[in-house]
Amino acid sequence: MKRLLFLICSISNFSHAQDTLIYRIKEAYSNENQKELGEVYRKKGIKYKNKGQYSNAEKCYYESLRIYTALNDSSNVGNVLNNLGLLFFTKYDNNAALEYYYRSVKINEECKNSIGLTKNYLNLGNFFFSQKDFSLALDYYYQCREELVDINNGYLLASTHLGIGNIFSHRDYDQKQLVKAQSEYLSALHIYKQLEDSLSLSKVYNNLGTISFDQKKYVDAFNYFNQGLFIKEQINDQKGVMVTYLNMGSALEKQKDFSQSLKFYKRGKGIAKEISDAEDYLHIIYNMVNVYMELGKADSAATLFAEYNELRDSVFNEEKSRQLTELQTQYETEKTTKELELQKIATQEKTSLNRILFIVLFSLGLLSVAVIVLFLQRQKVIKKLRNKEDELHKQEVTRLQKEQDIQSLHAMMEGQQQERQRIAEDLHDRLGAKLSAIKLFHESSRADINKFDKVDEMLNETIIETREIAHNLAPSVLTKYGLVQALQDLLETLQSTNKIQTQFSSTNLNKRLPEGVETALYYIVQELVTNTLRHSGADSLSISMSCHDDGLLNLCYEDNGKGFDPSSLPKDSMGLRNMRTRLAPFAGILSIDAVPNHGATFIIDISLLELSV
Repeated sequence: MKRLLFLICSISNFSHAQDTLIYRIKEAYSNENQKELGEVYRKKGIKYKNKGQYSNAEKCYYESLRIYTALNDSSNVGNVLNNLGLLFFTKYDNNAALEYYYRSVKINEECKNSIGLTKNYLNLGNFFFSQKDFSLALDYYYQCREELVDINNGYLLASTHLGIGNIFSHRDYDQKQLVKAQSEYLSALHIYKQLEDSLSLSKVYNNLGTISFDQKKYVDAFNYFNQGLFIKEQINDQKGVMVTYLNMGSALEKQKDFSQSLKFYKRGKGIAKEISDAEDYLHIIYNMVNVYMELGKADSAATLFAEYNELRDSVFNEEKSRQLTELQTQYETEKTTKELELQKIATQEKTSLNRILFIVLFSLGLLSVAVIVLFLQRQKVIKKLRNKEDELHKQEVTRLQKEQDIQSLHAMMEGQQQERQRIAEDLHDRLGAKLSAIKLFHESSRADINKFDKVDEMLNETIIETREIAHNLAPSVLTKYGLVQALQDLLETLQSTNKIQTQFSSTNLNKRLPEGVETALYYIVQELVTNTLRHSGADSLSISMSCHDDGLLNLCYEDNGKGFDPSSLPKDSMGLRNMRTRLAPFAGILSIDAVPNHGATFIIDISLLELSV
C-alpha cells in the first residue's frame, strides 16, 4: 500500500542552504579528483538521510550521480542509485524506490559489481517484506545469500539471516515455520557477536525469546530475554529493559512461578512509571492482578485493579483535559469582570459533569472490585476440590467475566457520548446565544467607540471559544453533514496549525452512513490522531474512505511517524481495546500494519449489508 509523505519546510530556505552547500563543496574540490568529489557528495547524502533531512540528501545524491555518470563510473553510479532507492523507501515513495533499485540492479549486473548486487537484493528483500509479499522477499534474500558465498561481509550476511527469520516467524506468513526462523536468528546471532553489534544482538535475543514463548518453551524464552536484558542495561535502553522485564515476568507466569514473576513485573512497573509509559504501565499492573489472583492475595489484587481502572480512565481523558486547561490559562488574565462571571458558570457546569463522571466511574470500580473479591473467594473453595470439571468451570467464569467487562466499557462509552452531546448543545444554544445577544446590545447602544472596542473584541473571542468547545465535545458537522464532512473539517483544523500535513479522500460515499457507525468511526479517528500527535513524531497523516459495491465500508488511516512493532503491543492495550469495543456492535474489524521507523497504518472494515439484515 502506497503511503504519502508531505514535508513541512520552507522551500526557499532549504533551496538556499542546499545551493550554498553545493557551492562550498565544489569550491573545496575544484582542483582535485572528481571521483573523490562524487564520494564526498554520496557520503553527505547518507548523513543527511540518517538525520531525516531528505531534501538535502536527495540534492547531494543527484550531484554525486551526475559526477559519476560524467566519469562513466558504472559501479559508483549503481551505488548512488541504490542510495536513492533507500532514500525514497524511507520517504514511503514506493514507486520511486523500486525504480531506483531496479536501475541499480541493471547497472551492477552489467559491470559485475557483486557487492553492489548483494546490497540491491537485501534492500529489495526488505522492501517486499514491508509490503508483505513474502514469496518475492524470500527470493531476493536467497539471491543475496548466494552472492555472499564469494563475499566476506558479515553485516550483510547477518541482515539476510535476520530478514529470512522475520518472514518465517511473521504471523501473516501462510507457511509460518518457527523452527526455521529460530535457526536463521541463531545464525544472525553468531555473526552479530563477532561484529560486537550490541543493538542488533538485543533485538535478536528478543526475537528468539518470542519464538520460544510461542512454542511454549518458557524456560528457553526466559533465558533469551535475560540475555537481551543484559545488553539493554549496558546501552541504557530503559524502554527495552522495561519491556524485557514484562516478557520475563510473562514467561515465569506461564511456568506457574508466580512469586518470581511478580518480582519482574514490579521492576518493569517501576521503570514504566519513571519514564511515564502509561500504556505499558497498564499492561504490567493488569498482569500483576492475575498473579495476585493465583497467589490468593485478594486484597492486593483488588487494590491494584482499582488503580488499573482509575489510570485507564485517566489516560483516556488526559489529552482532552490538558487542552481545556491550556485554553483556560490562555485567556484567564484577559477577561473582564463580566467574562469571569460567565467563566464561573462554565466551570460549575464542568465540575458537575466531572462529579457525575466520577460517581459513574467510582461505581463501576466498586462493582469490578466486588466481582473480583467474590471471584477470589469462590476460587479458594474451588481449589480444595479442584479436578478436571473444576478447571473447565473456571475457564467459563473467566470468559463470562471478560464479556461483562467489555459490555460495561461499551455502556460507559455510550453514556459519555450522550453526556457530551447534551453539554455541547447547552454550550452552543444557551451560552453562545447569550453572548451573541450581549454583543448586539453593545453594537446598538455604544456611545463611546473607544470604550466598547475592547469589550466587542473579547466577546467575539468568547463566542468563537464557545463554538470550539461545543465542536470538540460533539461536532455539529458530524451531526448535520455526516462523517465525511466531519473528518474533512477535523483534518483542515490540524492542517491550519502548520505542524502536520494532512490528506483526505473518499470514494462512493454520497449517502450518509448509519448514525452509530459514523459516531464510532469519528471517535476512533480522533483517538488515532491523538496518538499520532503525542507518540509518533509524524509530520504527515492521511485518511481514505471507500464503500464498495458489496457493501464493505473501508477506512484507512496512515501516518509517517516512527512506527512500532504491533506484536509488542499489550493484548489488553486500552487504546486498541476502546477502538475494538466501538466496532464490536457493527462486527467491525481493525487491522494494524506498522514497522518500526516506517510509520503505521490502521485499517477498519465494516459490512454495511450485515447491519441492514
